[in-house]
Amino acid sequence: MALPDSQTPHLRSQLPGYTSIVAGHVAKAPRVAYLELARPAKHNCFHEALWEEFPRAVRELDQHQDTRVIVVAAQGANFCAGIDCPGTQRAAMRRNILVLQAAYTALEEAACPVLAAVHAPAAHSGTRGGHGPRAHGAHGGRGGGAPPGPGQ
Repeated sequence: MALPDSQTPHLRSQLPGYTSIVAGHVAKAPRVAYLELARPAKHNCFHEALWEEFPRAVRELDQHQDTRVIVVAAQGANFCAGIDCPGTQRAAMRRNILVLQAAYTALEEAACPVLAAVHAPAAHSGTRGGHGPRAHGAHGGRGGGAPPGPGQ
C-alpha cells in the first residue's frame, strides 16, 4: 500500500489495494475525496500499475456516497513528469494508447467535480488538449488556495 507523506491531509480511511496512489476522504472535510500520486522518486510518472490504479481509484471515490469533489494531488517536487516508459516498451505503449487514455477518461466521466492541486511542474500529464480535470488547479501548494472565482 502506498504511504502518505508529510503533506498528505489526514484521511478518514485510506483506500486499500493501491501501490502508487494514496486515496480516501479528508478527515476535516468528509465530502472531499483526495487522490494523491505517490511515486515521488520517479516524479509521479505513470507506469503500468499507475495506469490501472488511477481510473480505478477515481471511480471508487466517485461512487462513494460521501464524495462531492475529488482533489487530485501528488507527492514530491513534481506533480507528474509524464509516462514512465523504457525505450523497449514504447512501441507496445503506442499500440495500447486507448487503454492508457482510460485513466484520463475516468476523470471526464466522474459525476462529481475533479480539481487538480498542481503544486509543481507537470509535463505531458494529460493537461494539454482538454484532457484531465475539468476545473482549475488549486493555488498555493497541495490542496491550498482556491480555484478562480466567477469571471476570472
